[in-house]
Amino acid sequence: MNTGKFFIFNALVYIILLMFIYFSKRRYKSKENKIYSILIITSFIGVLLELGCRLTIPLLNEIPKTTFLITKLYLVYLLTWVTLLSLYTFIIVKNPQSKFKYTKILIIMTYIINIIIIFYLPINYYNDGELMYTYGLSVYWVYILSFIYIMISIIKILLSKTNLKDKKLIPIIAFIIIGTITTIIQLINPGMLLATSMETFVTVLMYFTIENPDMKMLEEVNKAKKISDNANQEKSMFLFNMTKEIRNISRNIDDHADNILSEVSKEETNIENIGDNAREIKYDISKFNTITNDILDVSNIDASNIKIYNTKFNIKLIIKGLVSIYKEKCQEKGLEFRTDIASDIPEYLYGDSINLKKVMITLLDNAIKYTNNGYVELNVNFVKKIDICRLIISIEDSGIGIKPEELDTIFYKKKEELNRNNLKNNLYTAKKIITMMEGTIIANSDYNKGTTMKIVLDAKIVPTKENVYIKEYDNKKILLVDDSETCEKIIKKILRGSNITIERTEYGKYCLDKIRSKEKYDLILIKDELKPLDGYTIMTKLQEIRNFNIPCILLTKNTNVEYDDSYQKYGFKDYIIKSNDKNKILNTLDKYLK
Repeated sequence: MNTGKFFIFNALVYIILLMFIYFSKRRYKSKENKIYSILIITSFIGVLLELGCRLTIPLLNEIPKTTFLITKLYLVYLLTWVTLLSLYTFIIVKNPQSKFKYTKILIIMTYIINIIIIFYLPINYYNDGELMYTYGLSVYWVYILSFIYIMISIIKILLSKTNLKDKKLIPIIAFIIIGTITTIIQLINPGMLLATSMETFVTVLMYFTIENPDMKMLEEVNKAKKISDNANQEKSMFLFNMTKEIRNISRNIDDHADNILSEVSKEETNIENIGDNAREIKYDISKFNTITNDILDVSNIDASNIKIYNTKFNIKLIIKGLVSIYKEKCQEKGLEFRTDIASDIPEYLYGDSINLKKVMITLLDNAIKYTNNGYVELNVNFVKKIDICRLIISIEDSGIGIKPEELDTIFYKKKEELNRNNLKNNLYTAKKIITMMEGTIIANSDYNKGTTMKIVLDAKIVPTKENVYIKEYDNKKILLVDDSETCEKIIKKILRGSNITIERTEYGKYCLDKIRSKEKYDLILIKDELKPLDGYTIMTKLQEIRNFNIPCILLTKNTNVEYDDSYQKYGFKDYIIKSNDKNKILNTLDKYLK
């Protein structure tokens, strides 16, 4: 095996392992993660295409059309990979005020045009002994385009260097350096063919620099902890200094009292000395009162006069109410109000909804207050861990931002600022509330470009009640297409007392015959894994029947169906994951039996 083949087989192993690791985890929903997901798949396809080229090019005379097609597709892959890297670059250096804000659309449009050009331009093959290479206008065109895309990305990085984190810069720098070295090596030894292996390496490297939610959250929590530790250290130093001041004042008062007593014990008392000492005592007492008030304020801040009351609450209703209010507020100021709310977020949680709402109001008010044009965006996502829901609430704006030197101190006040008037509905209070709720707030900002405030908070998921109220329907009829009697028994048990008739058939053919014979059903439940006709095939054939309009629901054991809308493409209105979850089954059926 020559060196070129060794590298490409290694690339195949690494990209398969990377796909397994990356796609087996639940990922944070972001544009860069979407691009990266496509990039991984593209790299995998690219490795397979290069292997195809290595196998087919020596057989050019025998299978010319196949060789030509695979070679062209490989060139498309090279262009696709570089295009995706350019898009990724633009996303991670996102700047709402950038002159390049339409470049992403332009890149995609030119990409489509260039694919057509690649297939139109000629490609030639050169036989050099045992090896055969490709050249021609099509190959040169891909190299030129790749160079242009990379130069555009470099320019974007240089112009937006303040927006780019150092760790995210690593893969792009690696690509530029390794790509240059690879080009030189292949000019010397064309048989190496290292382009795909190099791009695979960069793709793997990006995995360790992309914002993985767990890693990112850990970093943010550690950062918040460091800030909190610094604040605690400052508070301890403040209390230490106050203690020293109190000790000094106490000594002064003691000395002045001794002087007064000494004057009083004299045969001839000096009233003037007594008056001076009394005034000093009064001054020291005044200082003492000031220090005492400062200490009390700090104590009140620690307690925040805030009490946490955990109750069951509906997070969706809270978000819905806030969206309604702040959409109108943004419209009044001429701002765009954007939302990205996870649709499958647990409805009922256990926690302090009142204080959480206060904090969200504070952050939204600040976002609108300090944004004169552009947008305010509310994002609500979550990570589910058994019975715990980790809420991830982000409030982003395109406002004036926060200076870098002030960013680490916005949640903490100086001693002279620690008073009750400044604490009401500000960031300090918001931070205290979330901390007392055992969560954290993280701030990210680009000065004069915008700010993002992120709340990370754990709340217990309230389990659904088993004694669900069963509605009574007006003689509804359901056709169940399932080869399992157990499934029929479960559904009948759940719908007991609802006045719904369940009719079951094991085969898709009988289901089709019943519908063709104009039998009346209000709903059809179809299992996905059936023989000889599976559920998707049955659904396809049902839609071919004239005037068919009965809603159909997919029955499946696949828990990932909620992340895949393929069932909708076949014509299913909804899905039910096979389980004993009475609530979910009833809620789904109720939508289509009303």
